[in-house]
Amino acid sequence: MDKQVEDSRVTYPLVRHAQGGPAPDGKALLVEAATPDGEPVRFAISLTDVQHFVAFLLISVGRINAMQDDQAPTSGDIGQTLPVPVTSIAVGEPEGNEGYLGIAVGQAELIFSVPMSAFDELGRTLLTMSAKPDGRYRT
Repeated sequence: MDKQVEDSRVTYPLVRHAQGGPAPDGKALLVEAATPDGEPVRFAISLTDVQHFVAFLLISVGRINAMQDDQAPTSGDIGQTLPVPVTSIAVGEPEGNEGYLGIAVGQAELIFSVPMSAFDELGRTLLTMSAKPDGRYRT
């Protein structure tokens, strides 16, 4: 899949190397990607829609992985991605075996559904990090 994806009605160009920044008025995110041939693909997304767009992308990738019976990336792959500067984190516990992990980046907030069993390790890690005199955990 190098150039485009087609369904019965529409052709979708495959894009790579997205970059961009805020619109001059600060109300949208300007995005420019490139096709493998170097052709630009440009669009803007309002700040109020960024969280919905990101959630759509993540949910869709999860569905594709489930259809392909793929495993999630291992923790060794995490260093290969860009770190996202989180501005706040919230945790909630609805009824059932899943909890919620809310992560905000500026105005965009994503809520992740997480198995309650995952909070044990997360809690221990956060406690360990916060117990250090300077608040930093070093390996």
